[in-house]
Amino acid sequence: MDLHLTSKKRQFVVKDKRFNKQSLSFVLKELMPDIPSSEWAERLDYGGVFLNGRPVFEDRKVETPFRLEYYMPLYNIKEAEKFFPAVSKKNIVYKDSFLAVVFKPAALPTLPTCEQRKFHLKRYLEELFYKGIHIPSRLDTSTSGILPVSLQPDFHPVIQRLFERRLVEKTYLFASCFNSSWESIEERASISKSFKHPVLREGHSFSGQKAVTFFKKAGVFYSPLLKKEVFLYIAKPLTGRTHQIRVHAKVLGVPIIGDTFYFKGDPSLPLHLVCFSLSFWKFYDESMLRITVPERLYPNWLKNLDIKEIRELKRAV
Repeated sequence: MDLHLTSKKRQFVVKDKRFNKQSLSFVLKELMPDIPSSEWAERLDYGGVFLNGRPVFEDRKVETPFRLEYYMPLYNIKEAEKFFPAVSKKNIVYKDSFLAVVFKPAALPTLPTCEQRKFHLKRYLEELFYKGIHIPSRLDTSTSGILPVSLQPDFHPVIQRLFERRLVEKTYLFASCFNSSWESIEERASISKSFKHPVLREGHSFSGQKAVTFFKKAGVFYSPLLKKEVFLYIAKPLTGRTHQIRVHAKVLGVPIIGDTFYFKGDPSLPLHLVCFSLSFWKFYDESMLRITVPERLYPNWLKNLDIKEIRELKRAV
């Protein structure tokens, strides 16, 4: 199954006593001879190596038996800065003394991943703000959009509770090649892990975690990428399951363009999904914060809407 992942998992259960008390670097060289031995110090520091389920970032002695996993990047880690999009002050959409709202570009992880710990939104923001930050809710790597960031340690648990209690309203936009028979609908298919691949999720009516998403048709626009008209939808998740909108869109027959996990389309297309607006109550100044993605940060697939359509769209969400 080709999911167009950015890494490949390699795993070993080692009982051979010749590896006992040996260095991890020796073990890695022996088990994966296809990777140049001179690269392992850099690869360990980059991330992706797990020993008995725990990440390891430097060489050490190992004792048999042990379980070794390596999430091998499918790109040149020496050119990783070119592979992942950067973040700058232009990505900051709102900021006060307690929190910021920032735009995450597609293809950038929100947090460190299994395969690497160097390139992610949290790291870039801590460098921009010169302090530790807390991100209470992440976006999928392939999804772009806005998300809130706590800037003060005392505020970290507060904003986390807002998300846990579903007091933050998030509105997404996505595009599909398929027109729905409905104008609006609420999808309640439960979501569970797929037996096909550990990354995937499936929607069921009989098992899995409860998941609820409200959908509304937003219009039609011409896509230069596909050279045809595509259909725009609004999605409001009322629960927060992994891949919830993507799975529910597939269940409803309107899979998202560029979603190589749940739609067999052109893998070169970006995922046409963006977290478009956020709203929640700021208790510290007793006001409602409502933020939408500014036009300058629209993903390319959304920039084809004209000004009139954009204004109507903002009113709709």
